[in-house]
Amino acid sequence: MPLSVSQKNSNVSNNLAPELQIQELEKELHGLRLDSALASIASKVGAKGFDKRESVRIKTPTRLSREELSILFEQDKFAAKLVESLPNIATRKHPIYSLGAKNGEEIEESDAKLTAAMQDLIDKSMPYFREAYVTARLYGGSCIVMGCNDNVTDLTKPLIPEQIKTIDWLDVRAGGIGGQLEVAYYQEDATQPDYDEPLIYQFTDRVGTQIHKSRLLIFHGIKVNKRRSREYYYGFGGSVVNRAWNDLRDFNISVDSIAIAVQDFNRLVVKIAGLANLLNAKKKKEVEERLQIMNYVTSVLNVWLLDPQDEHQILSRNFNGVAEMLEILKSNLGANSELPHTSFFNQSPDGITSGSSEAAELNQVVATSQNDNIRPNLLRLIDLYHHCKQGVTGGKVPEDWSITFPTIYEETELEKQELAGKKAAEREIYLKYQVVTPDEVAEAIARDIPLGAVIDLAKREEDRAKMEEMLSTPEGVTMVMGGQNGNEQEQKAGEEEA
Repeated sequence: MPLSVSQKNSNVSNNLAPELQIQELEKELHGLRLDSALASIASKVGAKGFDKRESVRIKTPTRLSREELSILFEQDKFAAKLVESLPNIATRKHPIYSLGAKNGEEIEESDAKLTAAMQDLIDKSMPYFREAYVTARLYGGSCIVMGCNDNVTDLTKPLIPEQIKTIDWLDVRAGGIGGQLEVAYYQEDATQPDYDEPLIYQFTDRVGTQIHKSRLLIFHGIKVNKRRSREYYYGFGGSVVNRAWNDLRDFNISVDSIAIAVQDFNRLVVKIAGLANLLNAKKKKEVEERLQIMNYVTSVLNVWLLDPQDEHQILSRNFNGVAEMLEILKSNLGANSELPHTSFFNQSPDGITSGSSEAAELNQVVATSQNDNIRPNLLRLIDLYHHCKQGVTGGKVPEDWSITFPTIYEETELEKQELAGKKAAEREIYLKYQVVTPDEVAEAIARDIPLGAVIDLAKREEDRAKMEEMLSTPEGVTMVMGGQNGNEQEQKAGEEEA
């Protein structure tokens, strides 16, 4: 059957193929979505020119200046918490340096001294890491300048670790918006793995010294794409305060409004008989004198002096719903912080949220932050310390070394006891149903490892095969039954003795 299209009140040409005529008619529906045509006819939702949602546009973000960011950080407690809380928690406990044992042997005394010396260097460097992390979150970027003594005067040359004698000092410089450091050149060689990445940085002081990226430990704020990093953030990232500005402004204005309203919580209303006639008769001075007399008598005698026809009353403001609205604003502000809501606002958990779940979430957030923002730069700094010819290693890099970040939240003694009780109940069930053997349980407890780590499935299969082989002969059956009877007799004798 040929396809026909009604063209009444339509500008669609008859010369077009039926499929094209349908497409032209769809365009004349003014953006009406065919998958919701019935709903759109009634509510205009989805119709161009009627649906208010179609008018929503993404506006250009506000970019606060360096001075504005600094003032907010200095004077607003929530802006300071957005910047400082996560770096302070992430660096509260210093990473632990350790050397691996060689072929299962105990760590030698020389290795213990090296471990202690490297741990001391890490402890001394962590305040710089905390400052750099805070600065990066505030301004969008920062760096730690490493004073490497490698006999090179041209700082635009790459740092060669094998030539380092000592690392004499560390210094934190701000990047990002109006920072002390910005990108001077990018890697333009497309054959290099760091193509289009910052290569040479430049200090923004009067001297304008340029320095190669390998001589710096770079910290970024909010991650942005390369184009926006180049155009708006001088090769770095965004500020967490800049992102939270709208929510921070709304919350502070609301809190200030509540404070002002509380100060003016009670309003005095005075009804003066004939007030309108007095004002119409231009007797304003008489009205003022009456009010002054009322105020004077009230302040001196603590009584109200009124004409029999006058009245006065105190009206209180209604604050219903203010707390709920403030909670919504708090939630919006807290969403700008990576920390759990209770940690950011220093509140106790309520509702279905437990303290242990909040602690677990905090540990995960902090571990992610440490791995993304601290670990890479710290590993590089330690590696450079290893290469220092006049350092603690004498320029000999250890073969096996690592750093471990301690857990921020640790279990209490009560929580440890509860966990031990649950583990004991679990082992008892496994023993009852012969999932594990007493020897395996003892080994797991002694080594403080999970039961799954001590179960040798290959050995169990080998023992099972031996048992089947023994049961295949009468002598083997007699031996097995005799062993079982002996065990039962020993168990019975022990019970009678007890």
